[in-house]
Amino acid sequence: MSVPARPLWARLKPLAFVLGVFLLGGVAGGAATRAYTMDELRPTIAPTDRVKFKVDTMRRDLDLSDDQARQIEEILRSVRSDRERVIKPCKPDLDELRESTHTRIHEVLNAKQRVRHDELHELMDHALKHGEHSQSGAHTHPSSVP
Repeated sequence: MSVPARPLWARLKPLAFVLGVFLLGGVAGGAATRAYTMDELRPTIAPTDRVKFKVDTMRRDLDLSDDQARQIEEILRSVRSDRERVIKPCKPDLDELRESTHTRIHEVLNAKQRVRHDELHELMDHALKHGEHSQSGAHTHPSSVP
């Protein structure tokens, strides 16, 4: 006696589920990678280039027209001093948090890693405080240090 064939939708349901999981995983992974990359790049981009970077990203992601990009760039440039004024009172607390995070990470590292971590930390501190740029005009990034 033969077993009746299952309907096509019943046979494709597991495949659809796997494809759905794969698609959602790809989207989530892409979003996480972008968020991480933006977080890593933010301190490495000179303040004068951040507006251009943000507008270029928005232009690509939102398909902005040239006129929209120009208007958004003007808006972002006009609020720069306001942003600095608002952040200034929080800076000591942010610096303290950054240092305590550095200390906690330091405790996890071995001796060799601590030395390199300290070098990178000092380089990043210097770059953040002085907005230092390399000869090419690009902001110095710790990963570019040998």
